Amino acid sequence: KSPQLKNVIIAGFAFGLAMATKHTAVYLIPIYIILLGIYLFKKHRKLYAAKYSKFIIYLLLIVLTGFSLLILSYGIKEFPQYIRGLVHVIEHSTDGHPSYLLGQRSTSGWWYYFIIAFSLKTPISLLVILVLSFFAKIKFKDLFLLIPAALYFTAFIFNHINIGVRHIMPVYA
Repeated sequence: KSPQLKNVIIAGFAFGLAMATKHTAVYLIPIYIILLGIYLFKKHRKLYAAKYSKFIIYLLLIVLTGFSLLILSYGIKEFPQYIRGLVHVIEHSTDGHPSYLLGQRSTSGWWYYFIIAFSLKTPISLLVILVLSFFAKIKFKDLFLLIPAALYFTAFIFNHINIGVRHIMPVYA
């Protein structure tokens, strides 16, 4: 097995465990697509048909490994329960939830809720480090840490469930 294939399998297991843990792990699918695309583009510059098929195969391996692990963790009989829960979460995030921010109440939320929550709930020392890190030289490998956090955070900006910073906790990691 190549090191790339080993990493793809590990990513698939991580995806499966994340899906079994939290429904919002579905956000990992577009994140994987973007990261694999960036990796292949950087590594090969020109995305030939052979490299494009490699991209599709890697993505399918991650998703198939992840969903296999998800099904195994729920069991074949209980897997429909997971699907019902996922549908409920999607409907709930679309419909909204009663929430409170800076003296205002809303059921549809605010697009800036998580920006304010992140700013108020994050320790000042971490905020300072984040600001200072923008002046550091970012290397290609750093993108694989920054892009998932940025995409996850951005996805929640458009979410209508504004009930706490716990929804963006993966961004801190």
